[in-house]
Amino acid sequence: MLKKIREKSALQLLQAILRTLHIRFIDFGILYFMSYDRLPDPDERSRFNGTIRWAEPADIPALLKVRDKESMFRQRFSDGDFCLLAENEQGNAVGFEWFAIGPTHFETKYRFKMEIPADAVYAYDALILPEYRIRGIWPLFKSNLQPLMSEHQRTRIITFVEQDNALSFKTHFRYGFKIYQRCKVLRLPLFSVKFRRKKEHSPELMKKLALGL
Repeated sequence: MLKKIREKSALQLLQAILRTLHIRFIDFGILYFMSYDRLPDPDERSRFNGTIRWAEPADIPALLKVRDKESMFRQRFSDGDFCLLAENEQGNAVGFEWFAIGPTHFETKYRFKMEIPADAVYAYDALILPEYRIRGIWPLFKSNLQPLMSEHQRTRIITFVEQDNALSFKTHFRYGFKIYQRCKVLRLPLFSVKFRRKKEHSPELMKKLALGL
């Protein structure tokens, strides 16, 4: 236990303390921005036998079966964001992922404006019900994104992963995402402070993040 504590930076310990004490009005995060620099290929290895389709505002009741956030979903559709919905063979919603094409997106957790380059689609908030994970739904979200990217002349996908989410790093690295930036975010009651730094993608960094170090 002590060894794990020594291996963490002071900022990581600050983040852990804030969240352990359930302090809501302030938060700190270390985010790694990643990019997939080409159009996604069709995924033929998926074990998911359901359907992936674009959701519409009329599908909000279905989305609520995955996450109960009606006002958030309505705001995202109102903002012009896109949502891919996964349904099982019975037509029940089992997962979703959201996408924005810019020029900006407001990141609600850390309260900062995400700038989206003109050649990119921003992927965010993917959620799949536990019993349907590891079935290949997440790669299908990416492969079904290709028509939207072609229509809007987008050539890459960008996203970010929080430093403590080792499983998400493994998934993104396996798919082909590469890190290009690290961002430390301090969220205060009225605004956020960001510290950005270019980060070179490397096997050593991949290993560290995938192991949760």
